[in-house]
Amino acid sequence: MPFFTFVIAVLLVFSPFQGKGQVIKSWKIDSFQVNLIRQQHVQESYNASFNAKKTYYTFFEIKKNHQSITIGGTIQVSPDSCEISFLELPKLRVKNGLVGVHYFLNLCSQTLKSSKIYKPSWEFAAIQSPNIIPLDSLFHNPYSVHQPFAVKSFSEPKAQVMHPKVLEGFLLFFNDAYLVAPYVESDFQKPHQVQFEITFTHKGNPQRVLLYWKRFLVNGYVYDMGGIVNEPFCLKIWESNLKLLGIN
Repeated sequence: MPFFTFVIAVLLVFSPFQGKGQVIKSWKIDSFQVNLIRQQHVQESYNASFNAKKTYYTFFEIKKNHQSITIGGTIQVSPDSCEISFLELPKLRVKNGLVGVHYFLNLCSQTLKSSKIYKPSWEFAAIQSPNIIPLDSLFHNPYSVHQPFAVKSFSEPKAQVMHPKVLEGFLLFFNDAYLVAPYVESDFQKPHQVQFEITFTHKGNPQRVLLYWKRFLVNGYVYDMGGIVNEPFCLKIWESNLKLLGIN
């Protein structure tokens, strides 16, 4: 048997994930079909003699009206394992208006709750007292861990007034971002902690936006600008604001 054929055969036989998994339990709640699936995982050990350690893990598969759905982020499970929650995103993504639906399925009581998610729409002329606040002086640099990103003119916990041009740019970029996931605080722990905070009032109502790289954390949800950036976008907002305010 040629060598490359043997390699392909080994990969097919000893793939870490075997089969499609076994459905352990199913629930039918409203238009949703929820399956708890047990999947086999094979961990190879190439010692003097070949050993394969089999382990198993479980996960939820969710379908709506017998069709797969797009889930933003991960499926959250309550401590008692009774309730699962997930964010359904539209198949045709939209940037504004109704951008998703957050579902809460109680598997024990067979009940369903849902909440429609509307992206905030802020009018520039209706915004008052916009401020930007750096939450730390240094931020983790995944491209060079020994050279963290430094925040210029950091003075904890002092906020800076946002220059109108910077505020306008912030609104422009936020309006162009997509909803991607619910905000889970544990996802933003050090070294991936939130980097900046923006506060303002809109038509008299207090607003608060947390910034992490190119993501906006608003009202319990995460919006992403998409694309790849080599340094935090929010750091650019801060530096541009300092420049326009004449602060070095």
